[in-house]
Order: sequence, then structure tokens, then C-alpha cells
Amino acid sequence: MFRECKIATGISILTGVFIILLVAMSSYSIVNSFATSRSFNDMMEAVKDRATLRTVITYLDSSASRTNALMLNKMVGRQVNGSDLAEVQGLLSEVKTSLDAFMKRPFTTAEEKEKAIEISELFENAVENEAQKIGYISDPASYPNDLGADSRNLLMLRDKVNEFNDISRALQQGYANEANNAAKWMMVMAVVMLCLAFIGFLLSRVWLKRTVFNRLDQAKEALQTIATGNLSQEIEIGARNEIGLMLAELEKMRQSLTKTVCGIRSGVNNIYSNAREIASSNNDLSSRTEEQASALQQTAASMEELKITVRQNADNA
Repeated sequence: MFRECKIATGISILTGVFIILLVAMSSYSIVNSFATSRSFNDMMEAVKDRATLRTVITYLDSSASRTNALMLNKMVGRQVNGSDLAEVQGLLSEVKTSLDAFMKRPFTTAEEKEKAIEISELFENAVENEAQKIGYISDPASYPNDLGADSRNLLMLRDKVNEFNDISRALQQGYANEANNAAKWMMVMAVVMLCLAFIGFLLSRVWLKRTVFNRLDQAKEALQTIATGNLSQEIEIGARNEIGLMLAELEKMRQSLTKTVCGIRSGVNNIYSNAREIASSNNDLSSRTEEQASALQQTAASMEELKITVRQNADNA
């Protein structure tokens, strides 16, 4: 089947194969790049979540410390500034804002989401406690809770945050492993594509040499043979592709030239034979002419003798 394949079709197939390999490699690279980018973004989100939780805890610790300090100042009879209360309320507002941003992000696993909900509830309780403590600054003795409860709540919150961070680090490691695996597969695919491209190049080189270059050399040798005047060597046509059709027409030309030369040779032989016959006839005619000339000479001599005899007869008479 491939032997009878047209050269244009074969070249189109080779070009199509190389284009398919290139498109496949490019598509896989693009998909792999998107996957790696997604893994990298997930890793950055995990790092950002941990940083956000650290920031929220820092804000909460700072607000709790400031609130407790204000309550103690109030208990010992010191003046509490409104700016200090506003600063504490600003810290609590930062805690709420950061916590809302943390809860709006899409979580990867159900475990991560569940742990985030628990952390959010603990943070909300802590913020509510701090808000109540700010309300009780005007009358610290009426504060229903003790500072130990707040400390236990913060310790529980830190434990939950640490658990969430462990889950986040495990997910981050999974994202890193996915990115590494994707990079390894990318290298493997690149090597495979390069090997396939090299094998395709070798096969195309062999096919072109057999189908095009060798046949062109054959056509050149046939033309050189015809140019020397040797029309007896038959031209092998081979595959009926473009070069095969050219060789077929060249064989027809050789046969036509052979017929023409044979016709010319036959005509020359006929002319030579006719010329020999004409020469033979001319020789016969020359021989007969000489015989007739000799006969005429003999007749003239006889006539001369007759003339002398007649004259003698006349004289005698």
C-alpha cells in the first residue's frame, strides 16, 4: 500500500504526523501548565490561609490583652480613654473582616471545611466575649465570666488552628507532589515525543530515499543512457507514483525513439539496396552500350569494306 502511495500524499501524511505530535505536545504542555498553576495557586491559598489565621489570632490576642488591661485599669480606678476603646474595637473589626475573607474561600476537602467552621465559631465566640468585656468596662464587677474562661477559649482556638494548619500543610504537600509528578510526566512526554519525532524523521528519510532520491537517480541514469545512443536498455518503472509515471513516459519515449531509429535504419537499408540495384543496372547498361559500340564499329568496318568493293566493282565495270 505504501509502495504505491503518491509522493504528495506521503509528504502530506508525514507533515500531518509531525503536526499531530506538535499539537499533542503543545496541548499536554498547556494542560500540564494549567494543572501546575492550579496546584501552585492552591499552595499559595493554603499558605495565605495559615497567614490569615495567624494574623487573626494576633489581632484577637492583642484585643484581649488590651481589653483585659482596660478592665484592670477600670478596676483600680484609672481613667479609660475612648481612643483605647476605639483601638480595641478596630482590632475586633479586623478580626471579623479577616475571618469573613477566610470563610469565603472555597475549601478543598470536607475535613478542611469542617475544621474551618469550628475555627470560625470559636473566633465568633471570642469576638463576642471581647465585645461583652468592652461593654462591661464601665462596671467591671458585673462581668459574668472570668479571665480563665477566655484563656481556655483562646487555647482551644489555637489548638483548632494548629489542627487546621496540619491539614493545610498536608494539602500543600499534596499540591507540591502533584506539581512534581506533573513536571516528571512532562519530562517523560517530552522525551517520548522527541523519540517519536526522531523515529519519524528516520522513517521519512528512508522512505524519501527509496521513493524519491533513488528513483530520481534512476531517471538520471536512464536519460544518460539514452543520450549516449543506447536504446536497448529497458527502463524499470516500479511504483506508479509521480516519478513512476515520469519513468513510464520516459520508457514510452525510448520505445518511440527505438521505433524511429529502426524505421530510419530500415529506410537506409532499402535505399542502399535500391542504390546497389541501380548501380548493377548501370553496369549492365554500360556493358551493353560497349557491345553496341563494338558492333557499330564492326558494321562501319564492314560498310567501309563494302564501299571499297563497290568502288572496285565500279572501276572494273
